[in-house]
Amino acid sequence: MFGLMRESDRIWFPPNHTFKLQPAARESLHFRIRYYFSGWYHSGSTLNAHRYGVCKGKESPVMDDYVMAYQFLQRRSDFLNGWVQIPVSHEAQEECLGMAVLDMMRLGKESGQSPLDVYNDTSYKSFLPKSMRSHIQEYNILTRKRIRYRFKKFIQQFSDCKATACSLKLKYLMSLEMLLPSLYAERFQVADLSARKVTIVITGDTGIQWSKGKEEEEAEEVRVKRWALCISQGSYGHGKPGKVMAF
Repeated sequence: MFGLMRESDRIWFPPNHTFKLQPAARESLHFRIRYYFSGWYHSGSTLNAHRYGVCKGKESPVMDDYVMAYQFLQRRSDFLNGWVQIPVSHEAQEECLGMAVLDMMRLGKESGQSPLDVYNDTSYKSFLPKSMRSHIQEYNILTRKRIRYRFKKFIQQFSDCKATACSLKLKYLMSLEMLLPSLYAERFQVADLSARKVTIVITGDTGIQWSKGKEEEEAEEVRVKRWALCISQGSYGHGKPGKVMAF
């Protein structure tokens, strides 16, 4: 689930990779969560991700509080710093503003401030992705003031919210998953032996998939073949049926 990624080109390295660098060379590597299991927060889900246990019934969740906090910081950084493509639309803008409210409330909980104090000290735009900040900046001054006024009203409305910082992080990740479901899949364009273009898609839930033809036409025109990276039927080890087992 975790791996090393090079910052310059966002290339992942296998666990057994040996780095050979010249004395003057430098490599900036990030220790990141690579694979994500959608819907892991639903305890009643038919596809509930768990780690292996020593014996049957002793499985532990993949996303415990510590891993979830790590995932939150990683995805928040990607989201705000422009590493993911955000659709420029009214719906995406509203979702981003809602996530900014959650983030500001979370910061208030962690710093011991009220959300309104955080709002007064920090521009709400710093909680938005770079592309969305630029998009809002293109509006006329009246529209920008209206957005800022509405944002402040939401902050005031939720100032007495009793949710914990952990719950707010979870809600942030859930909102991000709904806004950008493709964020949690890796896609590679390659050519097969007959020189036809093939798209390889890798996710934590479904493993490795490949399809021929254009990616946009996959669902309707292409037969998808799949190899499982994860065991989804509980037929291996001590897993329970209907659970994905992660290592």
